[in-house]
Amino acid sequence: MPNFNPLININQSRLAYTKQALFLNNLGLNLYLSVDLNLNLNKDFYKQIIYSQEFANSLKQNNIFVSVANFPSNFAAKDFVVESYNINSLKPFYDFIQLDLIDFVELSHLKFLNFDNTQALFSKKIISILRNDLSFNKVIISDDILGGSLDEVDFKDRIIKAINAGVDVLYFSMPQIKYGDTATYVVSVITKAVDDGLISRKRLEESYLRIINLKDKIK
Repeated sequence: MPNFNPLININQSRLAYTKQALFLNNLGLNLYLSVDLNLNLNKDFYKQIIYSQEFANSLKQNNIFVSVANFPSNFAAKDFVVESYNINSLKPFYDFIQLDLIDFVELSHLKFLNFDNTQALFSKKIISILRNDLSFNKVIISDDILGGSLDEVDFKDRIIKAINAGVDVLYFSMPQIKYGDTATYVVSVITKAVDDGLISRKRLEESYLRIINLKDKIK
């Protein structure tokens, strides 16, 4: 997202956002990954939300899907852990969902001890907040599964934990890993996990339907 500047009025910003959205559309892009909703809880907090909404709306008007990051926040982390969470950080996500401005939500790789003792992308509790408390019914995407903050978790377990927690799309920053082609290896891990009863077909079907519903909206 373009840098927020409180000295530029909303009309000027809206014009800049529209130009960028048109440029992306002309390039043939249909997904913006990601609008950053980790906003500073300062005097400009509410203004930042409004400007972010204007940017997302410009993308939507130009047939570009909007992904937002990183739920539930990325602020105040130390050694990949957030010990004290400010509940106001949920407001931008809530407002975006109510205005139907989000197609994807990216889950953080951090631990939020107020909610759970595991990383957000592995947390059923945090995903329940997103699904049930904030009423988000579209696609959830993980933060980078290859991220260094997840080194304490076995690679196969990262895949299984994220899917079982409720993540719909797994994000990998590299096409090749030490096991070979990333996609091929991940599919083999998921297939074996289903065969071994570690992931249910029902859980995969839930994600499949959300993804298909979104793909049907591509113009």
